Amino acid sequence: MYPSVAGPPGEHPSFWVSQALLADGVDGTNGFSFEGADEGSLNYALDRCLDAFYNDRDWFHGLQRRVMEQDWSWNKPAERYVELYHQAKKM
Repeated sequence: MYPSVAGPPGEHPSFWVSQALLADGVDGTNGFSFEGADEGSLNYALDRCLDAFYNDRDWFHGLQRRVMEQDWSWNKPAERYVELYHQAKKM
């Protein structure tokens, strides 16, 4: 799971994400956020995920599309590291 916009407890994710992001015409979420590293926090995020899967398939499939279109490779971080390395060599 990846960080995203968090909404009030008890509200369906498609509602609070849409309200927060559709003003710009873009839904930029890429997952379900949660605070803390405890069982309750993770369970809350999983509950929201399952709720979206079962009750708002269109929004959930949009989330899947957005995540699959993102570049999760190491290409960009590796390029930045090489650039930083060359900058450090010049010092």
